[in-house]
Amino acid sequence: MEQTQKITIKKTDPKDLNKIMVFEKRNSEFIQQYSRTQHLELLKSGGHFSIFKRANNKLVGHIILVLDNKKREAIEFRRIVISEKGLGYGSDSIKLIKKICLKNYKTKKIWLDIYSDKKSN
Repeated sequence: MEQTQKITIKKTDPKDLNKIMVFEKRNSEFIQQYSRTQHLELLKSGGHFSIFKRANNKLVGHIILVLDNKKREAIEFRRIVISEKGLGYGSDSIKLIKKICLKNYKTKKIWLDIYSDKKSN
């Protein structure tokens, strides 16, 4: 678990997947929808994180990392979804996920793909 004054990031609990899938649906203009099965697979891999507002512990988003490289020389930052926009939760989340990748996974690189059609992973 990592936190700033605004948010806390921790591994996703399966009980939060319904809300997470609603966040994805609301942001379907920008991201591809994952099925519950896909989310559960990512939970097993250890790369699924939930973002909570510290003031009231409300779930406000999630981050997906792909941790398939056993040496963790590079980690894919696949997705970030924030339900309450314009409050700095996304900026804080990116800072914290970088810290998690460097500290917990000892990675050398964090990478992401950007697609012109706005929909991908």
